[in-house]
Amino acid sequence: FGELTASLNQAFGLLQENVDRERQIVADVSHEIRAPLTVMQGEASLALRRKRTVEEYERCLQVFSSESAYLSAMVNKLLLVAQLDNASGLLNLEDVNLSDFLNELSPSFKTLCEEHLLTFKFEAETAIKVRGDRLKLRELLFNLIDNAAKYNRPEGEVSLSLKTDKKLVRIDVSDKGIGIKPEDLGRIFERFYRVDKAASREDSGAGLGLTICKRIVDLHKGRIEVKSTLGKGSTFSVFLPAPE
Repeated sequence: FGELTASLNQAFGLLQENVDRERQIVADVSHEIRAPLTVMQGEASLALRRKRTVEEYERCLQVFSSESAYLSAMVNKLLLVAQLDNASGLLNLEDVNLSDFLNELSPSFKTLCEEHLLTFKFEAETAIKVRGDRLKLRELLFNLIDNAAKYNRPEGEVSLSLKTDKKLVRIDVSDKGIGIKPEDLGRIFERFYRVDKAASREDSGAGLGLTICKRIVDLHKGRIEVKSTLGKGSTFSVFLPAPE
């Protein structure tokens, strides 16, 4: 009976944690959606109070377009997070030559960095392979590069490197940006968590990118780590098991 009681207590504890987590997710989603909907409703109310000029209607439509684009991007990311939460058996695994894969993607990474007036550097050891899902690995890499670009400094640098580390494959994405505060490091992979609370949504996004990254790495039986120095930059390191 003692063992049964302990098992039941543990099960109820895990159930309560799941319920609390779901409640927090619902609260976070509601908070994220409320702001753009409030803006859109306010703009519509102002536009309908009296006749407006063409320029005023155009400005109103621009606001609607911007807010709806943000909502659409957030919903797409939420759907991806939900899919990843239930995708343990749905990975399209294949042998991926990461060296060639990153070489193929590097021109797109370079373009993304140049849009932020940043320099992109890439170096990789040759013939490094992993067992992985190409589409999800692509999502992982683009999220990490995009994150490094957003939190960089003007005319800064983003670097991507690939190498083997013992029996693991290691991918490093580094920037020379603003860095992350020590108290934030433990929470950056949480849903909707933003390091810079004062940043605009356009600059910081919905706070789901790193959540997606961690879930993809977990599904590939790997791990993701971050090292950061405030004011000097950050390095995100992804460790994936090398095929035997």
